[in-house]
Amino acid sequence: MESHLEKEDDRISLFILISFSMGISLMAFSFRITSGKSWLTALISIGVILIIFMFITFITEAIVDGKLALIAFLLLTLLLFIGEIVFLLHTIYKTNGNKRNTSVILNHLIWYIPAVPALIIILIYTISKDNCSYDDTDCLYKWIDDRWWPIIWGNVVMVFFWMWLYVRFIILKWKGVPEE
Repeated sequence: MESHLEKEDDRISLFILISFSMGISLMAFSFRITSGKSWLTALISIGVILIIFMFITFITEAIVDGKLALIAFLLLTLLLFIGEIVFLLHTIYKTNGNKRNTSVILNHLIWYIPAVPALIIILIYTISKDNCSYDDTDCLYKWIDDRWWPIIWGNVVMVFFWMWLYVRFIILKWKGVPEE
């Protein structure tokens, strides 16, 4: 019996391996930046937030169309990311700011960075697919379908770039802010 892997299976396996290792690296990095207590608090709070978002999504799906529920979930997650980054930047860059409980938000943002570009692409894909007819060949979702591997690997490269910016301009400034 002869077995082999298709080229697509190799790509998927490699992507899963890179994503898993990047996730573990970000978890270890965030633990190293903040304390173990704030890391655990951030992990529990992100779980609670996602449970609340899923509950809101299920309610939305029961009331309206299922695609709108997915869009609502994606928008809620992106709004949470934007809200947390605005709060963190305001706390860090105001003249007499202090850290208070920003270490939990700092951990959240470290964990969100890889997901945000993917969430934006999924949101664009879902909205585009709903608004295009079957015959339309110029739809954005068809362009994404044809180029999903370069988009995925572009996201991996973007994560490294955004993490560099995050470390350079936010984490280093956050480390310099007094505790109280």
